Amino acid sequence: MSITILDMAKNAREAALRLASTTLEERNAVLFSLAEKIEKHQQAILQANALDVANAEKEGLSVPLLSRLK
Repeated sequence: MSITILDMAKNAREAALRLASTTLEERNAVLFSLAEKIEKHQQAILQANALDVANAEKEGLSVPLLSRLK
């Protein structure tokens, strides 16, 4: 199943509406949880990014777009 730009926009809108009804404490708890997960999986994230950069270089991605991956 492929997600379209329209689907992403709808999902973002729904998420924004849900987020607007949360408390500061709830938002902070989610942010701290996400930060912990990023730290826990940092090596895997960096390895995946390195692979993305290598593939993008091979495919000849433009320099401005490539710099966003780095």
